[in-house]
Order: sequence, then C-alpha cells, then structure tokens
Amino acid sequence: MHTIRIPKVIQFGENALSEADYPKNALVVTTAPPALSGKWLDRMGIQ
Repeated sequence: MHTIRIPKVIQFGENALSEADYPKNALVVTTAPPALSGKWLDRMGIQ
C-alpha cells in the first residue's frame, strides 16, 4: 500500500519551491505537458 503525503504547511514566496524538502524518489502526478512539468521538477530537485 502506498502513502500519500500532503504538507502540513504550504510555503509561499519566490524561492519556496526550491527551498522545500521533498522525499527521495517522490512520485509527482501532474497533468502539465512534459516540457512544463520538467521545468518544475528541476526547480524542485526531484529526479
């Protein structure tokens, strides 16, 4: 069984996306096209 985790606090700000901590090998579900979602994943530091 997989676990879905939602952050307790949502951070706002210019660098909030890249300063947040994400679990290693996090699964990200998106409906954005790969070109756009790839940019967000790069900023998040998720491989």
